[in-house]
Amino acid sequence: MKNILFVLPTLRNGGGVIRGLQNMLSLMPTDKYVIHVLPMGYSDSNNVVLENCRLLDDNFVLTSITAIYTECKDYKWRLLLWVAKTVLRLLGMLKLRVSAVNCMFKYASKKYSGYDIVIAYEEGLCTHFVQHINAARRIAWIHCDYTRYLEIVGNRSEETIYQKFQNIVCVSKYTLENFLAIYPSLRSQSTFIHNLLDVRRIQESSTEECWDYAFAKDIVTLVSVGRIDPVKQFYRIPQIIAEMKKQGVTNFR
Repeated sequence: MKNILFVLPTLRNGGGVIRGLQNMLSLMPTDKYVIHVLPMGYSDSNNVVLENCRLLDDNFVLTSITAIYTECKDYKWRLLLWVAKTVLRLLGMLKLRVSAVNCMFKYASKKYSGYDIVIAYEEGLCTHFVQHINAARRIAWIHCDYTRYLEIVGNRSEETIYQKFQNIVCVSKYTLENFLAIYPSLRSQSTFIHNLLDVRRIQESSTEECWDYAFAKDIVTLVSVGRIDPVKQFYRIPQIIAEMKKQGVTNFR
């Protein structure tokens, strides 16, 4: 049995990363893996169901770095969290926040040593934290267009961080190519794996009775869900619909 730890920023926001993790966990054999999941920031996970794993309690050190204070109204250590956030904000003004956070990550990482595999299941702070965990194998998972991610974080190099991971997994060939265009030296440990889909669950859901008047049974309704962002490529929908009509497909909305 291998012991695996998944680390992610939070369970509060849901979204594609959480859905990807849910699908992966549901398909992993419990007779081969003992899986723990650690959300770095305190979050209300009541609406997120994770199968075949144990959800670890929040770590105050990590929560003080990653959690959004206004979203922690029911947090039992909220006053201490406010103090920690204030100190980090002051350190930021003194250009010392990065060094302080790095020291805090090193301190918190000691609690999670000894796993066979530790997976930083999202780019950014997860990767920065997991690099310090003593594990037989560290894996970094990249879900985003890394070139855009760098624009957001100020184009700081993370090459030395990723060098501490035995494997780097991107969710598509496009994501992988963008990552390697920036860090070609990491090619040997990098690959891409598409997000897993629980086909059985999708098929079962498709047979459930739908009582929503908006979905008529005599017509196919296509729904696109996501944030309005260029990376989601909603601008392609009119082109796709036009091509469908051109090919004679009309029974849809």
